[in-house]
Amino acid sequence: MLRPFTQEPVLGIPPSASRLPKPWVPQSSSGAHEHWQLRSLEGKRVELGSLKGEVVFLDLWATYCGPCVAELPGIERLAQSLKNENVAFLTVTREKAERVQEFVRKNHPALTIYLADEKLPPDLPAQGIPTAYILDRNGSAVYHLAGGANWDDDDARSFTRGLERQ
Repeated sequence: MLRPFTQEPVLGIPPSASRLPKPWVPQSSSGAHEHWQLRSLEGKRVELGSLKGEVVFLDLWATYCGPCVAELPGIERLAQSLKNENVAFLTVTREKAERVQEFVRKNHPALTIYLADEKLPPDLPAQGIPTAYILDRNGSAVYHLAGGANWDDDDARSFTRGLERQ
């Protein structure tokens, strides 16, 4: 006899998550991304695991991607509204530094842009861009959205603040 799949309850997800852009895809992070290295355009290296203790908003994007560029102002406003919170914003591209530097010269984004020299970690896949992840203070991915969104949103702020206070 066929039986429907049963889903175990996901623990630690704030009720405010129901108001975030869909789809809601809880992730169980294996920690494979902890050693993922990024570098800013200025050359500063960051290992994702070094941000444990902070909520991390991770935006995977590219300069040639229209929806990616369109959502950057909303991410900038979200970051600005949370500047006094324990939240790190990482906008990450796998493009060449020269191309990204040209984009920065023309567009003057308010966010620090990071370059990923390595492939994406297997526990943070991106089928396309833009792709956003929100990691809790333990480094576990608790929110994933593939596709553009307006992140300048009270529900996104509430959700992120809720993770910061957990």
